[in-house]
Amino acid sequence: ASMVIYTGFRLASPMEFVKTWKIGLDQLAIFITTVVLTLATDLLIGIGAGIVLKLDLHLVRGVPVTRLFSAKPITNELEDKTIITLPEAAVFSNWLSIKPLLLAVPPSRKLVLDCSKALLIDHTVMEHLHELERERKEAGSRLELIGIDRHEKVSKHPLAARRLPRTASLNPSNG
Repeated sequence: ASMVIYTGFRLASPMEFVKTWKIGLDQLAIFITTVVLTLATDLLIGIGAGIVLKLDLHLVRGVPVTRLFSAKPITNELEDKTIITLPEAAVFSNWLSIKPLLLAVPPSRKLVLDCSKALLIDHTVMEHLHELERERKEAGSRLELIGIDRHEKVSKHPLAARRLPRTASLNPSNG
């Protein structure tokens, strides 16, 4: 019992709340929902509620229901690089449909990820892309994100979720 209490305190320490708040209010709401419902009911219900809240937030942000679990990225092979375009959204629940395409590009080729059409790139995907960028750099290769400068960060955190402003999504000629 003492190990469970110790682990629970470490996971829900005040510093974790501050860290999560810095990532964004969405992440804080999901974290608080998960913690409160886990304490009030049980672990599975708390985690399930956190996942449902995150999916709901994605839907509110304009992610089509059809793209919640499958991203349908488009791959273009050029002479010296591979360009993968993310249509509509890159979120935690569709990452598994994006990841294999990114990992299939050998380090000998430059990998370009075009995010200009993605309505939303969530914090989880930003973390994965940051890690992939680091891994490719260590392998002597490169991952270049293009079109991400069109997105607004939801907080000042470097890996915060990014969303395409409504005006940019209505006018695809910008960028």
